[in-house]
Amino acid sequence: MQFVMDRPLWTPTIQAEFDVIPQIASSALSETALTELAATFYISEDVLFDRIERMLADRDVVTLGQLTERFQIEQGLAELVSYVALASKTPPHRVLGDQYEVITVRVDDEILRDYTVPLVEFRRNDA
Repeated sequence: MQFVMDRPLWTPTIQAEFDVIPQIASSALSETALTELAATFYISEDVLFDRIERMLADRDVVTLGQLTERFQIEQGLAELVSYVALASKTPPHRVLGDQYEVITVRVDDEILRDYTVPLVEFRRNDA
């Protein structure tokens, strides 16, 4: 037979102790991570270069944000990453790793996703 008073009223909780403190993940993608991701899917560089050239027809410099406003991203993050990879390997275009911009990509008809990427500048060869 057990009585209610036979059990302890309270037991102290055990405190967890950790040797490593977790770090907050950054939402910004590095140039290296973006380049590796670009190699995962086939994106036509010719189509991307054509879009860049059309934007540069009437201006000297255009950012990736401006480019994606005019030509909507059709193949998701892989296409976005391909633009960054092109800029990093094709002079006079450049990736400014110390500045970032937010690019909004339509994933489905109703879903928009924001990506923080390094600021990418596409430049004319004569600029």
